[in-house]
Amino acid sequence: MFEIYWRTVFRPHLWVIVLIALATTVGSVAEVASIGMIVPLAGTLIGSEQAMTNPINAALMRLAGTLGFSPSSESVVLAGMLVLTGLVILKNVLKLAKTRWVSWLQTNVANNTRERMLAAYLRAPIADILGRGRGAILEDIEKGSVGLRSAILSGSELLSSIIYAVSTFVLLLYLSWGATLLIGVLLLFCMRYMRILMEDRAKLIGRRLHAMDRQRSAMVIDVLDGSRVVKTNNLEANAVTRLKFIQDKRLPLFVRSRLFMEIPAAFFEVTGYIFALLLVGLMFGVPNLGLSLPKLMAMVVGLRRLLPSAGGVNTNLVQLSSLLRQIEVADDALNNLKTEHSGVLPLPEGGVKTIQLENISFCYPERANSKALEGVFLTFGRGQVTAVVGHTGAGKSTLTDLLVRLYDPSSGRIMVNGIDLLKFDLGSWRRCVGYVGQDTFLFNATLRENIVLWDETVSSEDLESAVVSAQLHDFVHSLPDGYKTMVGDRGLKLSGGQRQRVAIARATLFRPEVMIFDEATSALDNVTERAVHAAIVRMRVDAIVILVAHRLSTVQDADQIVVLDNGRVVEQGGHDELLQAQGHFWDLYQGSEENAALVSG
Repeated sequence: MFEIYWRTVFRPHLWVIVLIALATTVGSVAEVASIGMIVPLAGTLIGSEQAMTNPINAALMRLAGTLGFSPSSESVVLAGMLVLTGLVILKNVLKLAKTRWVSWLQTNVANNTRERMLAAYLRAPIADILGRGRGAILEDIEKGSVGLRSAILSGSELLSSIIYAVSTFVLLLYLSWGATLLIGVLLLFCMRYMRILMEDRAKLIGRRLHAMDRQRSAMVIDVLDGSRVVKTNNLEANAVTRLKFIQDKRLPLFVRSRLFMEIPAAFFEVTGYIFALLLVGLMFGVPNLGLSLPKLMAMVVGLRRLLPSAGGVNTNLVQLSSLLRQIEVADDALNNLKTEHSGVLPLPEGGVKTIQLENISFCYPERANSKALEGVFLTFGRGQVTAVVGHTGAGKSTLTDLLVRLYDPSSGRIMVNGIDLLKFDLGSWRRCVGYVGQDTFLFNATLRENIVLWDETVSSEDLESAVVSAQLHDFVHSLPDGYKTMVGDRGLKLSGGQRQRVAIARATLFRPEVMIFDEATSALDNVTERAVHAAIVRMRVDAIVILVAHRLSTVQDADQIVVLDNGRVVEQGGHDELLQAQGHFWDLYQGSEENAALVSG
C-alpha cells in the first residue's frame, strides 16, 4: 500500500513533504517541551525541595535574573510561563504553516491529477474510452483526484500522529521509564489489534464503494444523455427507482466506512482514562517507581496527548486503506493506460497527394471473430471526390475511422504518398484531416467556439467563408446573438440539420488536405444538401474528398464510387458506369429510388 502512495503522492512533491515533516517535528518537540514544563513549575508551586535543585529550574532562575527579576520561586514560575508561552506560540505558528503547506499540496496534487488523468484518457485508444464508458471515466477522474487529496491529508495527519506519539513517549520514558514501558506494551498491543481488525475491511469497503459510485455516475449520465428516450417512453420513475436501488445498496457501506474512521479515536480516548487510573494506582501502590505528584500530573497530560496520537495513527491507516482503490485508479490511468500509437515523421512536403489502402482488414476488439473490413485495396487521389456506399454494416464508417486513425488496421497498410501512415506524427496527420462523423457532437459553448474550437487566431473572413460553404450563413445572422449564441449541451438547442452544418463548417474551416464526410448531410433537406455537396466538391482541387453517401442521388458528381458489402469492395467505378453494370450499386440505387429511403451504414 505504501509503495503506491509513495510513487503517486509523495515522491513527486518531496520538498513540500520535507517541510511538512520538519514543521511537524519541531511543533511536536515544542508541545512535548511545554508538557515537560509542568514538572518544574508544579514542583515550585507546591514548594517541593527537589524542584528548586531541578536543572530546568536553575535555568529558569538564570533567565529571571537576566530579565531583571529578583531570585525567588515566583520569578521562576514567571520565567517558566514566559518559556511556556513561547513554546505554545512556536507550536501554533508551525501548525499554521503546516496547514498552509498541506492545503497547497492537496489542491495542487488534486488539480494536477485531474488534468493528467483527463489527458491520459483523451490520449488513450478510442476502444479503451468507449469500453470504459463516460460515466465510469468521469467517476475515476473525480474520485482519483479527490482520493489523492484526501490521502495527502491523511498522510500528513499520520505523520503528525507518529511524531507526536514518539516524542511524547520519549518524555514519558524520561519521567518514569518503568510505568511508561508497561503502558507502552499495552498500547502497542491495542494498536496492532485495531489495525488487524480494521485495515483489510476498510480496503474491501473502499473498493466496493468506488464500484458503486462508478455505477451510479454511469447511470445518471446515461439517463441525462438519453433524456429524450426517457421522456418519450415515460421512464422517469423507472430511472429514479434505479438510482434509489444503487444508493440503498451503497448506504450501509458508507455508514460502515465512516464508523471505521471514528472507532480508533473513541477506543483510545477510553483507554487513556484507564491508563491514567493505572498511573494513579501505581503512584500509591508502587512508591519505588518514584512517581511524584508533579510527574504524575505531567504523565497524565502526556497520556492525554499520546493516546489521541496513537488513535490517529490507526484512524489514518484505516483511512488510507479505504482510499487505496481510488489511488489505484489514478495510478493505473497515469502509469498503465495505453496511449495511441504515433510516429515521428512530419507530413510530406507538398501536401497529401495519394492515400492507398493495401489489403486492409480490421476487427473491432470486442468482436475479434468478425471482420468489419477484409482485403480492401483502394486509392484516393488529390483533386478527386470518392463516394463510399453500401448497406448498413457494410464497413463504411469503419473505413473512415481507419483513415482518421481512430483505429489502426488489424492487417494491411495505409500508405500516404507511399509512406506508412503509422510513421507520421498522429497530431500532425489529424490537423490535416477535416472529419464529420455520423454522430454530430457540439460542445456546450457558442456557435463561434464550436466552429473555430477556441482558436482565437481565426479571422472573420475565414469564419464567414466556412459558414457560407456549410449553408449556415443565413441561420447564424438570423439569431439575436449571432455567433455568440449558446448551442446547449451536445448542441441540443439546434436541429439535427443545423448541428450537421456547424460540424461541416468546423471541418472545412482550415481547408484541410483530406476531407472525410461520413453521412454528414443525412439530416439536411434536399435543396440544402445539394448546395453543401456542391461546395464540398469545389474544394477537391486542393484536397482528397471522401464522402460516405446518405442519398445515392448525391453521388453523381463523384469521380469514383466504391461499393462495400460485408467489409469487402465489391464494385468500383463512375456513377454511370456502375449503373450500366447493373450490379450491387444498381440494386442500392433502385432500392433508394423506389422507397425514397436512406442507405445508411
